[in-house]
Amino acid sequence: MAAPAWNNRDVEAYSIWDLTGNFKFSKALVVRGGILNVMNTMPPFTNQTRYFQTSWDPTYADPRGRSYYISANYSFK
Repeated sequence: MAAPAWNNRDVEAYSIWDLTGNFKFSKALVVRGGILNVMNTMPPFTNQTRYFQTSWDPTYADPRGRSYYISANYSFK
């Protein structure tokens, strides 16, 4: 039995682009950084009744949009 039209579970394609990089200041210090979801693409609508979801599926998408990160690694040798 097919799901009723109001309960369409097809989800549109979802692609995001990330940008990452690192710079080695010395043999001991490396700094990394990046942008996740550069284009600030919002996840597609999903109508999943299994978990009472009617917006986006956290298994496959992140609704927070663009985010940034930076980290550093220093090695004492």
